[in-house]
Amino acid sequence: MSKFIILVFLFTTGVSYADSPLTSTNFWREHLDVEKDTRARVLIMYAYDSAVLTDQMMDFLSSTKFRLGSKLALVNALYHQGLYHQPSVSPNAELYLRYLENKYQITIVPQPPFSKERSLTWDLVYGSPRFEYPIELTTDELTVLGYLIALNKYDMPTDALGFLMGGVHKRPKSLAARTALALALGNMVMLGDEELAPLAHHARWGYVYALFVPLLEQSKLFADLPRAPFNKIMEYISNYKGDYDEWLQEQVGCEAKLKPNIWTRP
Repeated sequence: MSKFIILVFLFTTGVSYADSPLTSTNFWREHLDVEKDTRARVLIMYAYDSAVLTDQMMDFLSSTKFRLGSKLALVNALYHQGLYHQPSVSPNAELYLRYLENKYQITIVPQPPFSKERSLTWDLVYGSPRFEYPIELTTDELTVLGYLIALNKYDMPTDALGFLMGGVHKRPKSLAARTALALALGNMVMLGDEELAPLAHHARWGYVYALFVPLLEQSKLFADLPRAPFNKIMEYISNYKGDYDEWLQEQVGCEAKLKPNIWTRP
């Protein structure tokens, strides 16, 4: 498998299924309300009913004829209809990974970030971990595969980050790709580890909101994620704005610490 290695500065963590950025952002219905393509609408609704990817759905996810936001909505529908109370039992990420392997005749192995400094979580927040991703995949395929893996492993979606960051690297101005990455990173930040223990809880929650602050300037990003589903996501993320504001007030010059470098150094 050919790969591309990049340096990035990131945040990190995970959480219970009941309450986390990945699992509490059910936006597929809002997307369906503004989706104009008939095929996309039918497949998104079928994804909600079936909860399992079909060949037709995977063709749709890899097609260049549909925007990335529609594909993320389909994935979101797969995991937000209650059939899989434990997403880790879902076959969807594995199904799509094998589909892509067959399409490109390559072997795809999820590559978590790796670091030579302290713990991975510490380095994702403060350092510069390295990422690898298969360069054959398109931005949409990298992002969709990463989002599928992140939902399957919402409690610590490390395996998803290489794909998600690859999607952002290939299309830096994609609102859809950046939103999917921010959701996964938000879950990781909420878990933390012993090396992040000194951070107050409100500071950690503030990091979650900080990930989305640059995305609020939508005019600078490609409109591949409609405003309605993005606003639905922000309804949940806004729960952490108070923690973000509190952290800013308590720390002199902390705004720079809270600004995710992933958006300025893809």
